[in-house]
Amino acid sequence: MSVLDRPDAPPHRVIQLNDPSVGLEAVVVIDHDLFPIAAGGTRMVPDVTADEVARLARAMTWKFGVARVPYAGAKAGLRFAGGDRSALLSAYLERVAELRDFFLTGPDMGTNPEDFLTLEPAGGLMPMWARSFEGMGMDDLAVGHGIKGAAEVVLERLGRPLAGASVAIEGFGKVGAGTA
Repeated sequence: MSVLDRPDAPPHRVIQLNDPSVGLEAVVVIDHDLFPIAAGGTRMVPDVTADEVARLARAMTWKFGVARVPYAGAKAGLRFAGGDRSALLSAYLERVAELRDFFLTGPDMGTNPEDFLTLEPAGGLMPMWARSFEGMGMDDLAVGHGIKGAAEVVLERLGRPLAGASVAIEGFGKVGAGTA
């Protein structure tokens, strides 16, 4: 039986990362252990909770499953309500680097690709998600391209052409901006 067969299954692992000297309060949730590597973004907001991060990790499991990506779903939440963002991120990334044998992370709400460059191997190539084109991150552009493709499929099934179609985009964050 798979975790996808049991939506109420608790996460496999919940890791608290704390450092009172810089105000670090973070949680990493690994949804299941069916694959040796888990992946998901780091959300940095003032009110993130472990329950929210667990739900997001489960959503990553579903995303990876649908796309047939052999990773376990994961997510990280980092509380930040103001102060020294650089010191907080530095402390967080030091601790996350210790998890790199089984947890991969990158940008999510409140973070950007440049925040995670210290996790890359020394002398390695810049990862695709950290690159940009005309000021927009490649990860945002990739998401937007995927949404465009989904819209094309919907319109095709409705028998309507993409040319001349109107769409509404809610928000202008990572997903909305890349879609626009």
